[in-house]
Amino acid sequence: MEVLGWWAGLTVLWIMLIGPVDELEAGVGTVAALAGAGAARGARRAARG
Repeated sequence: MEVLGWWAGLTVLWIMLIGPVDELEAGVGTVAALAGAGAARGARRAARG
C-alpha cells in the first residue's frame, strides 16, 4: 500500500512539472516508488531501534 502511495505521489508530481506520462516514464516511476518506499520503511525500522 505504501508503494502505491509513493507511486501516485511521484506520478502527480511528474504530471504537474513535466506533462503526460508515457510507458517508460511510468516504469521508471514505479522503480523510484519502490526505492522510496523501501528507504522510508528502512528509516522507520532504524528509528525504532
